[in-house]
Amino acid sequence: MKFFITLSLVLSFSSFAQECFPPKFLSWSTGSQTNICTTQMLSSDLDPENCIPQIFPQLQTFQNIIEQGKRPWWVEKGNAHFPNVAYPGVWKNDQIDASYYPGSGEVFAAKPNVYIQSIHEEKKMKFQFLGDEAKSFLATTPMLTERLSWEGKIIETDKFEIEGVIYDYLFYDIRLPKSAMQFNHGVCTTRAESIEWMIKDLGAMNFPAISLSDFEDHWRVKIPDYPYFCIYPQYNEQLDPVLPVQLGIEQASFTRALYVLVAYRDAPDSSQMPLIPFPNLDPESIRPSTLITRENMFKEWGVAFLGE
Repeated sequence: MKFFITLSLVLSFSSFAQECFPPKFLSWSTGSQTNICTTQMLSSDLDPENCIPQIFPQLQTFQNIIEQGKRPWWVEKGNAHFPNVAYPGVWKNDQIDASYYPGSGEVFAAKPNVYIQSIHEEKKMKFQFLGDEAKSFLATTPMLTERLSWEGKIIETDKFEIEGVIYDYLFYDIRLPKSAMQFNHGVCTTRAESIEWMIKDLGAMNFPAISLSDFEDHWRVKIPDYPYFCIYPQYNEQLDPVLPVQLGIEQASFTRALYVLVAYRDAPDSSQMPLIPFPNLDPESIRPSTLITRENMFKEWGVAFLGE
């Protein structure tokens, strides 16, 4: 019996690649549901269900016209930018075009959403960004006060009310320094499976169902149409020092997850020289624990892209 238990533990732990030694890196697939050490991801066709041309066929039509060397008459009229509906921002050379955005920071955190899980039907609350350094906010909803705070109350256990307006979540866009992020823990996978992996990761941190649904609805469209991505999750350990937050409410906790995505046109291969090293450490080892519950639990997810 003792031998059987020991063998079972060995097998169970061996199925999860905790660390890969260079030149190997971590990859993940929906089929295996595990991290795998590899030197090269296998080439994979885009999932037609998640491919942007299938969701927005007019974009593919426009792309075909451009590739044929023709320019519709309306391209020269008004806003000549390529439709931005299927991108997280102004996109150029496989990343965000930083020249279009104010502030500083090479990491563009797009739409971090803040949700609440509370036992209270009505409770006064304050959510404030701290720190002496200037913040490169690009947008916030609702607007922050001069003290960089949202002040209102929690209602119906899972909503915010601020200045008489009810929100399912609060959100902001911001630029953050790349030097504050970690690029060792993560996985490389396909576009469709990257969404599945992030949702699975959020579920492991007990994010509420509405936040998972919102995540999938938004990012199945807004993640650019590249066949491969490497995901570098940033949690409280990385985000709290660079963007500290104070919760003006007792018995509260705050769980954060920001996924930095790096796009690839070809299957990641260790023989390549990527700008960001391929991840070789299991992100589960830095994922914050949510075993302890509080009366008021704030949960924040976001997806970020690099920009120079």
